[in-house]
Amino acid sequence: MKAATVAVHPTEHPMRDLDDYDDERCTAIIPAAALPPIIRIAVGVAMLLALLVGGYLYLRERALASQEQLDEGLREREERFRLVVEASPNAIVLVDGHGLIAMVNRQTEQMFGYSREQMLGKAVEMLLPGALRSAHVAMRQGFQQAPEPRRMGGNRELFGQHQEGRLIPLEVGLSPLRSGKDVLVQAVIIDISARKAAEERFRLVVEASPNAIVLVDSHGVIIMVNRQTEKMFGYPRDQVLGQPVEMLL
Repeated sequence: MKAATVAVHPTEHPMRDLDDYDDERCTAIIPAAALPPIIRIAVGVAMLLALLVGGYLYLRERALASQEQLDEGLREREERFRLVVEASPNAIVLVDGHGLIAMVNRQTEQMFGYSREQMLGKAVEMLLPGALRSAHVAMRQGFQQAPEPRRMGGNRELFGQHQEGRLIPLEVGLSPLRSGKDVLVQAVIIDISARKAAEERFRLVVEASPNAIVLVDSHGVIIMVNRQTEKMFGYPRDQVLGQPVEMLL
């Protein structure tokens, strides 16, 4: 038989000797069936509520612990990504869906002459020559509609603009990065000023040669000639470039 424990004060039973009690109060075992129904219901409800509250608190603690672990893992991944970006020898610019600069690395500061604080939150067009900025907005929006990794500009020459106003010849690779519903764009920017300078030195050497020099690509198409080639064959340069080399035979 189920039983309930109730507390009884000794003064409620004056006929008993007080020496029968170890303390001011005593405990008597009363069968649960002897309790009024309303008391039994109240006790049952209290026990059920205690179980529910205990279960909720347990699950809540587990959820908080799991969330803390997820947050810690996310922070560690973000920190690793930041370190990789900072260590890159190329300029890296992260642009959000509104065309605003969300992240840059040290190389970006060195390449364009702006401090990080001057670039963050600004339109990425600030890094372009003034004459190209308005046209770039439409191209940027078109990329956002169909984002895919690709080289920016195709075969066109690309230029950025230093804070001091000088132009910087560039190569830019674009990669979309999804962050929830937003699509970020990572731009890896390479300064090709040194390469352009080397190409110009090579062109000057070719032009200064006393011999005719013809440069042909893998398809047999003429991509470069010098002044001596024009004199030797009688064709102006614009008639030779892009033509099969066999035209000179």
